[in-house]
Amino acid sequence: ILTFREAFEAANFNKQVGDAPAGSFTDSDVIQFADGLSGTIVLNGVSLQIFGGMTIQGSGMNLVSIDAQGKSGVIKAVGSINVGLSGLTLKNGLSETNGGGILAYHSTLSLNNFAVRDSRASSLGLGGGVYIKKGTLDANDFVLSGNFARNGGGLYQNDTKSTLINVSFYDNASKEEGGAFYQQLGTSEFANATIARNESPFGGGLVFLDATSKLTHLSVTRNISDTVGGMVVGSKSTVVLTNSIVADNFSYGTTDIFVYRNTTSDNGTLSGSYNLIGDGTGMVGLIDGTNGNMVGTHSSPKSPGFASPSYYNGQLTYPLLETSLAVNAGNYDNSLGKGATKLTTDVRGSGYQRLSGAKVDLGACERQGSLVPRITAPSHAIRQGQTLKLIGLVTGQNNITYLWDFNNNGLYGETGAAATQGEETGDVATFDSTGAVRDPAAPYKARLIAVDSLGNRSDPVDWDINILSDLPCYSIIGPSNFSQDEAQKWRIDANNAQDDPIVSWTIQWGDGSANTVIKGGPKNTIFLSHVYHTAGVFSLLVTTESLFGEPYHFTLTTFQVNAKTSALSFAAFDLPEASDTIAPVAAENEAALPVADASGPNVLAALTPTFFQETESSGLPPSNVPQAVDIATLALYEQATAKAIVQWAESDEYWHLNSNRFRLGE
Repeated sequence: ILTFREAFEAANFNKQVGDAPAGSFTDSDVIQFADGLSGTIVLNGVSLQIFGGMTIQGSGMNLVSIDAQGKSGVIKAVGSINVGLSGLTLKNGLSETNGGGILAYHSTLSLNNFAVRDSRASSLGLGGGVYIKKGTLDANDFVLSGNFARNGGGLYQNDTKSTLINVSFYDNASKEEGGAFYQQLGTSEFANATIARNESPFGGGLVFLDATSKLTHLSVTRNISDTVGGMVVGSKSTVVLTNSIVADNFSYGTTDIFVYRNTTSDNGTLSGSYNLIGDGTGMVGLIDGTNGNMVGTHSSPKSPGFASPSYYNGQLTYPLLETSLAVNAGNYDNSLGKGATKLTTDVRGSGYQRLSGAKVDLGACERQGSLVPRITAPSHAIRQGQTLKLIGLVTGQNNITYLWDFNNNGLYGETGAAATQGEETGDVATFDSTGAVRDPAAPYKARLIAVDSLGNRSDPVDWDINILSDLPCYSIIGPSNFSQDEAQKWRIDANNAQDDPIVSWTIQWGDGSANTVIKGGPKNTIFLSHVYHTAGVFSLLVTTESLFGEPYHFTLTTFQVNAKTSALSFAAFDLPEASDTIAPVAAENEAALPVADASGPNVLAALTPTFFQETESSGLPPSNVPQAVDIATLALYEQATAKAIVQWAESDEYWHLNSNRFRLGE
């Protein structure tokens, strides 16, 4: 069996290693993974340094990854060499300088079906995902996600020529400038690109400094910055923007685009046609209503009309709603990719036409014509662990293939072990909620795309599924039999199989009063006290609402509240202190006890020494607890007897909190 390490060393050092033949001194070596092979290659603190021409062909960026474990960078390419990387994901790189995922000097990089994720440069470093200087970068179907650096969280290019087609840069961040992309000097060309959810103090999305760039069919949205949310056209930079959307970015300063203006020689220049700019306040270069541009203001922004974002083969995409201003608002003559060739697909690649309607749409995603599937299902809500049957349909067309995404990973049509939430093919599919990751802020989404006989694909459609909590089990600890006008305390717990947090409780006591408790955290326990002012039997109704579930009502228990007995005065006795020990009545006192007269007022109900011994040994009151005790009768007994009765008459905890404990499950 030939391992990747053997193949890499043989190609890199041009010598035989194990079963791998020696690489070539003159030609570029090729390392090719078997089709369908999946897994992770783990580095142990040393990056892969490439010294000669090399091509590494993985079996798919969602199948094969190289993991640096945060101990080193992943790949270094230095010198005038050609490096091709495809069908791979690099992740968890950490560079001591620049380029957590890839560091390249004077090299030509070709990246296809390729991703760099969750990698970092040093605190002063540049290009968390990729750093390239004085080189050439050619990328297609390229993802940068979750990377971080001082500048250029995703990609930093310096004095480099880059062509980036069908790319998605999202969730990257930088400490200073350019959350997704930073270009200094050189040229860049983007076509079909999503730049979204990146963050930086200056230029959440793209920053150009002394640079030249051509941007076609971009969706720049949901980027965050203290100063400029979307894009910065910096000093001495020239940027041409066409058929693009820059909208719904967030900033305390300029929301979408900032163009540097100072002196004539240092000014940044922005031009272009057929664009939608959400908030162009203060921007120079694009004018609302001129050259097909739609430019909003801070007080009246233009909405891009995006549908819910979705993942497709690892890329974050923002499809358009049918009502979007961007639909049919572009010029297909300007939809040019590498080498001024017409773009035939949108950012999602094969099956997604770039021109689907009467005119081309703005942004990275094209709305896909008449191929519009719909989903039907019996419900939008199931409990954790239950299944839901979904049916896909395209009206008026035959020979349609239906591909589902139940995992929310952007991979449609998965089967077998990869289909963790159910098989993802067929017009009828079953979603299994077992283990599905739930978000309390939004429902789970099952997604469907339809493919016609020519291979054309639809935009995704969603079916929202509220995955509810399992019904909770309740328990209560506290008294169930007590007297009116006495404060009682209870502990109530509620838990289910998922240990979902209870966010609110409502307790209805049955006497017309209620308590509402709002709480967070993992402890699903509350402590309550209540006073019943009337005697009777009362039912306790508990209503809880979990972080993921609907309110659930449960009659937890009933209470027996007894009428309050007559007040007693023991002024004639030496009342016990808290430290006194109440001993059973001595046997010789039994003769002094009067015979009970059930019809008279002076009733002790035959409180014999057995009564006290029973109480002390079991903690439970006997069945013949008297309803009233007359003070004149109490005066007949010795002080020890009086102390014991005071203990009995005064302490509800003695009888109740220590004895009447019980648990109730669902």
